[in-house]
Amino acid sequence: MASASERRSEPRQVFDKTIQYKLTVKEKESDRLVNLKLTGVCIDISKSGMRLTSHFIIEKGLVLELSLPIDSTDVLAPVFAEVMWSKPGKGYVSNGLRLLHTA
Repeated sequence: MASASERRSEPRQVFDKTIQYKLTVKEKESDRLVNLKLTGVCIDISKSGMRLTSHFIIEKGLVLELSLPIDSTDVLAPVFAEVMWSKPGKGYVSNGLRLLHTA
């Protein structure tokens, strides 16, 4: 079986920045949609994906709206990404995200 790095089309670069992200989930009791604003750490990034650490498992297939900092400015760029996998660690969860590019 190929490792994750062997399946990547581009190399990832260390990013290591705290970012905000939004996701929409459905409440089990009421089926009502709830928008959540959360914080995680982007560990590494490439043109096609990134690894985000969070405090909980994010369901595969969910689409997140990320706010990524641009260089050393205060400007945040909205980026959408699909959760491809989640893996619990010690005190955190690593989440593999595929960036969704718009035309």
